[in-house]
Amino acid sequence: MAKITCVIDIGSNSTRMSIFKKTSRFSFHIIKEFKSMTKVSSGSYDNNNILQEDSMQKTIDVISSFASIAKSYKATKILAIATMAVRNAPNKIDFKNRIKKATGISIKIIDGDKEATLGAIGVINLLPLKNGVIIDTGGGSSEISIVKNSNIITTKSVDLGCINMKELFFDRNDIDGCKTHIQNTIKDIENIDGLDTAILVGGSGRAFSKILLDTSESIPLIHGFSYTMENFLELKDKMQDMDSQSLLSEGVPKDRIDTIKPAILVISQVLKKLSIKKIMVSSVGVREGVFLSDILKGNNYKFPNNFNVGIKSIRDQFVTEDKELIYAKNISYKLFDIFQDKHNLDDSKKKYLYYALVFLYSNSFINVSKKSQHSRYVILNKRIFGLSHQEKALLSVVIKYTGQKMIDEKHIAKLYNLVDYNTAYWLCLLLSISVNISFDTTKKLDISLNDNLLSIKSNKNLALEKQSIDKINFNKEIEFNWA
Repeated sequence: MAKITCVIDIGSNSTRMSIFKKTSRFSFHIIKEFKSMTKVSSGSYDNNNILQEDSMQKTIDVISSFASIAKSYKATKILAIATMAVRNAPNKIDFKNRIKKATGISIKIIDGDKEATLGAIGVINLLPLKNGVIIDTGGGSSEISIVKNSNIITTKSVDLGCINMKELFFDRNDIDGCKTHIQNTIKDIENIDGLDTAILVGGSGRAFSKILLDTSESIPLIHGFSYTMENFLELKDKMQDMDSQSLLSEGVPKDRIDTIKPAILVISQVLKKLSIKKIMVSSVGVREGVFLSDILKGNNYKFPNNFNVGIKSIRDQFVTEDKELIYAKNISYKLFDIFQDKHNLDDSKKKYLYYALVFLYSNSFINVSKKSQHSRYVILNKRIFGLSHQEKALLSVVIKYTGQKMIDEKHIAKLYNLVDYNTAYWLCLLLSISVNISFDTTKKLDISLNDNLLSIKSNKNLALEKQSIDKINFNKEIEFNWA
């Protein structure tokens, strides 16, 4: 597998490129992302799907620039795909050949089912998702995938997108006709498992959801953001009669002003048809699916069990003292087991001790004394694949109070409505002990608990560890015995 891989996606509305860098067998991070609103489908829907010269040349020029950028990053692999507008075009082979001649890049024109599958592979692996309906709305089509237990059960592609609905209906002010057309197109789509959560993929869904994010969340990232169907319908109805200036004021990006309403009408009809109650937003889709299909093809297109690619990527890039991290992780896991009867947390919460330690150790290189502050900033402001907003909020709270005073319940309630206090409290307590007794990896620690007395014994002197623990206020939850 190439260390640097570029993925180009020629969509109906935009042409995009992502540059991926592998850091280990399954781990990676995205170096750069580029987008150009080439609108290759523009004018084609009124001309028997024939791609128009201006749109084709504009797209070829952008891909030429992408090829030059890929070369500057010394990419050894370029994977390029084209979706609905190109696959339906009678002149698609001519367009494909022109791209090859101008740029040296061979594009693969994929069908709707393949597009839906690739998008689902991206979402399943890069969001904490096991069950749901993935809806990817682009310029010329929408792809719908049913996911159960992290497996793709069924996929379907329908010719409903923001550009074709705009050109065929909205430009003629035939909104009712558009709604009827959408309903007729999706009449055979059924939510076979009765799932009530939808994952929105695509720029239009993200642009719409970003408005709700800006008014409701302290985590300024769209990836993993969740809200209710009621929230969706309320904003949709509010936007329905807005003019372009009002949409801009509301927060709709300028390059989506003319297509946001058709896109949201498509999405809303699909959501209603499938009786969706909860919505999650994904900032990943087909491009990530193309990359992951390449690196995971020998692993059933899924990461190994209990593997979090976001955490592994942070560790690969920034943790310099890996031995100390593992030492602290083992101590924290032992403490989790020792305190099991007291904290009453299920084993699924144990992993957050490790996640928090990865962030703390990864940010030590910036400023050791402020690693907690820097870790919280990274968690809240960096897109970390595999973590939901709830998980990011939990980690932020735990890291904030680790090694300091114990968590203030009123503070948590005020700042983080996504965090369960009892979970955060116990994780913070266990992590605070762990980071303050894991300085010296040569020490063998014997740890046991009797009522509220935690005994820590070692083959070496524990004076430094005792001094560190003494600085923390554990609210009389626990006492220590050193030997």
